[in-house]
Amino acid sequence: MERHTGKLAILAATLVAAAIASVPHTISATQEINGSQHPATYTVNGTARITCIKATQSAAPKPGAARPACYLAGPGLGKQVKVNGSTETNGPGTVTLTCSGQGRLGCTVRIDD
Repeated sequence: MERHTGKLAILAATLVAAAIASVPHTISATQEINGSQHPATYTVNGTARITCIKATQSAAPKPGAARPACYLAGPGLGKQVKVNGSTETNGPGTVTLTCSGQGRLGCTVRIDD
């Protein structure tokens, strides 16, 4: 019985660790109207799926101007991601979020790692 108890404890610890690792995280960044960035960072331990869930700007976009978006830098990243768009890291490291657009901006991503 004692041998089975030890195996059950190891199994339970593994399941708890897996559940914690699969909890999505959100980070948000801002940009002031003068262009000053306030980035956000998050460290991933391996590959992670990142989804831009919100990108807003204070004023209506000028005709022909690009809509605000999330800009992601990190392992395998260095790209703009539109709202509801996703990308993936290619390994562990620090992901940095900044906002892309004009004027006062806010952006948020969800990280599933």
